[in-house]
Amino acid sequence: MISVIIPAGPNEKIENINRTIDSLRSNASSVLEFIVVADGWEPKGVDSQARIHSFATNKGERETLNKGVELANGSHVLRIDAHCSMSNDWDVEFLKHCKDNTICVSTLDALDETTWEGRGHAYRFVYININGEEKWWGGYKENKDVDAEPTMSFTGCGWLCNRDFYLNHLYSDVSLSKWGSIGPEMSLRTEKAGGSVLLCKKVKCGHVFTTNPKGYPVSEVAKTRLKLLAKYAKYLYAAAKRFNAPGWENITEDYIVNYRNYFMYETTIDRKETTETRDSSGNVIKKVIKYYQPVPYKGAENPDDPEVGKRLTQDAPVVQIRIADWGVQGWHYTTLNKKEDIELWLFENAPV
Repeated sequence: MISVIIPAGPNEKIENINRTIDSLRSNASSVLEFIVVADGWEPKGVDSQARIHSFATNKGERETLNKGVELANGSHVLRIDAHCSMSNDWDVEFLKHCKDNTICVSTLDALDETTWEGRGHAYRFVYININGEEKWWGGYKENKDVDAEPTMSFTGCGWLCNRDFYLNHLYSDVSLSKWGSIGPEMSLRTEKAGGSVLLCKKVKCGHVFTTNPKGYPVSEVAKTRLKLLAKYAKYLYAAAKRFNAPGWENITEDYIVNYRNYFMYETTIDRKETTETRDSSGNVIKKVIKYYQPVPYKGAENPDDPEVGKRLTQDAPVVQIRIADWGVQGWHYTTLNKKEDIELWLFENAPV
């Protein structure tokens, strides 16, 4: 049996949770159990065959995932977001390649929330950069003769592993943060355990892309990555060199000890007025935020320190303009250098 773990925050739509369950069930031949872990809320109307565990307060992505695996009865667990679809025979393909020390991951497609159909985008291989951040690896030279191939990392959605392997080696570290960097954490812990992350090319996960959880600032994401590097820099370096990952060509073994000296943190300083334009239905169609943005600061130990912010603003040779639009893969940025206030443009029904 495969236990499907669905962490669900309070902003999740019941309709999407049920659509996710329907898609996984209708496209699998294995016996499945569904465990919805509601993070700080009581979901009403979820598929009657799903088991529900509700936390009274917000615990975060890591603790909800751990609880789901603890409750699971299956020999294998699948971790999926609460707004996803899976391709036909996803279970057969995953189980075909899943070994005791393996994480099997899917390819990814942007899912249309209205039609619940994929948009035809094939996001596949992933690497981790020197900041501990997962990135799509568009230029990866894959072996097209195989259905499953090692990948350095993954995004954190649509993956399966042996339940015992998770409990013994992958049990998510809640001290890192409530949210962010799940894919890098799982892949680096697999590296430490001597296992592998396999991209199963015949398995496609459709995903409704969303933004950062509300109230989770970018500075917290950076802190999570620094904590991750503190524990796994050795394994990240080894994996990056083995995969010949982009950006690692001139990085020496010194990185293992001095990873902070390589870390680039990009922060927002002195956010100012915000204006919004909404359509007749109340959806935000354009949002303009004016604020000062320094160039990335190398080696920032405490990005929230106001003295760091002042120093960055004073020392930065330029201030950047960043224009962002909401697309199929999330926010897309265009960066222009200019010594003036930044205008960040958010388009296409951007969440507030």
